[in-house]
Amino acid sequence: MDAMRGIATTLLLAAMALASAMTSISRGDITFGIDTAVFSLGSDGMAVEVYQEMEVEQLARDSSGRAYFVTQIVLLDQSGDTVAVDQWASTPEWAEGRRLVNQTVLPITPGEFRLEVLVTDMNNGLQGSLTRQLDVEEVGDLSELELARVVIPCDPTSQNRLRKGGVLVYPAAAGRFMLPSSPLVYVYAELYDHGGTEVSQRTTLRSPQGSVIFARPWKTMSIPQGADAVGLMDSISLGAARTPGLYSVEVAVAAQGDTLRRAKPLMVGFEEVSTPEVAEVGPVDGERRIDEMRWILARDEREILEGLETEEQRRAFYDEYWAGSQQQRRQFEQRCEEAEEFGNQFTAGWRTDRGRVTIIYGSPDEVERDAFSIDALPHEIWYYNSGNEQFVFADRTGDGIYEQIYSTVDGEVSYENWQEMIQTVRNRQGGL
Repeated sequence: MDAMRGIATTLLLAAMALASAMTSISRGDITFGIDTAVFSLGSDGMAVEVYQEMEVEQLARDSSGRAYFVTQIVLLDQSGDTVAVDQWASTPEWAEGRRLVNQTVLPITPGEFRLEVLVTDMNNGLQGSLTRQLDVEEVGDLSELELARVVIPCDPTSQNRLRKGGVLVYPAAAGRFMLPSSPLVYVYAELYDHGGTEVSQRTTLRSPQGSVIFARPWKTMSIPQGADAVGLMDSISLGAARTPGLYSVEVAVAAQGDTLRRAKPLMVGFEEVSTPEVAEVGPVDGERRIDEMRWILARDEREILEGLETEEQRRAFYDEYWAGSQQQRRQFEQRCEEAEEFGNQFTAGWRTDRGRVTIIYGSPDEVERDAFSIDALPHEIWYYNSGNEQFVFADRTGDGIYEQIYSTVDGEVSYENWQEMIQTVRNRQGGL
């Protein structure tokens, strides 16, 4: 009986340790997740990486269809003194189901700390906040684990905060994976001070009861001579999970007669899906609209896409952008198809003004066309939302490509004298 009680106590302590490492979810009007992982910086000490994940659709959007929020992070020591601060502003394209991730790095030392995070929606003033306790120990030879949803190749010289070597790691800071749409979890860790040796690595998935339910085979690798730190990347399927609950991913590294282990908890849930939705899993590879994405990307996202060198990288970026947002992906690709009608043999439809507006805002609710007037240039007036928003396009060169000359949407190309511009041409024609 005492032995059974001891086993139960051990399992309880292990479960408590995992629970303390769980991601933190905010309180307030804005919901977001925060997770952390501590890494060694060699002679420069240690750093804690702070990951943020949130759904964009909960934020307000401006007239251009963008959200705007600010994240402030403060790291406090046990005495309440500020150790580190960071703040960033984000202006993503608003879309239902879209997930946004951010990351920062703060210096840290062993000890007890408090992480305070505040997110403010700058379009309406609503806020969300959280406090997370950090009990930091010396890293040792193996860092803590970062869990991610997607990993894509990138330029090793990229300055993106998500870069780890030659890849971008998109953290799963909310700590929750829904099956069947998120069947894979990526794991990143760093191994220190093993240059010139051969090590073996294995990743396992443990059930809520702590038993191994799926394990990758051990893989052996040689660490280059003189390497102070190497990144360890792996992935593991969550398909073995049969019930919702608190699972854990463990990375084990066998090196120089010792086995190093790190574990990270994650929540697994199950989506309710109907048969038609399961069948509608998204477009085939040939239907990706990567070039057209430039019209909907934020500046920093566009810079990332433009910096990708291979088609494989671009395709991976495209799929990551729409991860978890298949309905919005299909809507975007449908709009791209509709934009094709505005091109000609020299200009692709998506490169025209009417094509661009269609991709960003969708097809208009109503169109007023004047294509055959003898007194004015051919032009169209597009109305959105029962006439509250308008776009005016005119064929000023006679090649069938309509140029945008007016819009009621803030930030769009707009000439207040658009009617006079057309009138001037009409009068010139009348004098011939």
